[in-house]
Amino acid sequence: MTSTWFDMPWQQVLLAVAIQPLLIVAGLRVLGITGSGPVSLMANATQFLFGLIWPAHIRANLTAAYVSANPQATAENVVPSFWVAQRLGGKFKTLILAQLMVIPIGAILTPLMFNMLERTYGIGLNPGQLAAPTGLKIATLAIVMEKGLSFLPHGALQASIIAIFIGVFFELLLAFKRTNEQGHEVSRFWMVPIPAALGFALILPGSLNIGIAIGSVISAAWRQFSPGESGVYAHYAAPLASGLVAGEAMVGSIMMPALAVLMQFFN
Repeated sequence: MTSTWFDMPWQQVLLAVAIQPLLIVAGLRVLGITGSGPVSLMANATQFLFGLIWPAHIRANLTAAYVSANPQATAENVVPSFWVAQRLGGKFKTLILAQLMVIPIGAILTPLMFNMLERTYGIGLNPGQLAAPTGLKIATLAIVMEKGLSFLPHGALQASIIAIFIGVFFELLLAFKRTNEQGHEVSRFWMVPIPAALGFALILPGSLNIGIAIGSVISAAWRQFSPGESGVYAHYAAPLASGLVAGEAMVGSIMMPALAVLMQFFN
């Protein structure tokens, strides 16, 4: 059936399904550490894997990469809601029912919002357009894997292998724990960067990295002046951060497209 519909061998489908649990666990761990899941990185990794095993099969490899990586992306959206429900004392049954109820709403609104964003900003690399870097990376890697490893930039494969060993080494250092004055377990090598966070910083745009760095400095200083669970930081840091994120989301994804549509209507 898979060969008839997608020109995929059954071994490829079996491998895509088999690695789903590994990707889910790895993605959720990165999400728990950094607060941002490696959706595009996992998609690129699976693309690379299937491209090595079945070279020059761009459509089948993209489909297999989606089959293997999509559950991990879905888990990153679903599991945090269960974390929040657990902390607030909510019931998982109610949460599951609520999520099932909003699935058709999301299915209807997603294409409408995408079309609105595309008409408002445009998709591309021109100034003011939505660059869609994840899609660009996936498409670029698909072309590279179709033409073979020789199409990679000089030294790219060697750099990836070296980075893997560096990431493993950093993670092993971070695994050494000690107990601080407050009785919490912390890493003995606190100065070693988290590999996943360092990797994100290398691919995310500077405007985002600078904002994260400034927020981290403010958070560290604020926490020093107001330590403990009864301090001002513990009470107001999370609501303040949530407000900043929600405010940007409201302007960028709701207000601006709506205003653009209204302006076109009156013009």
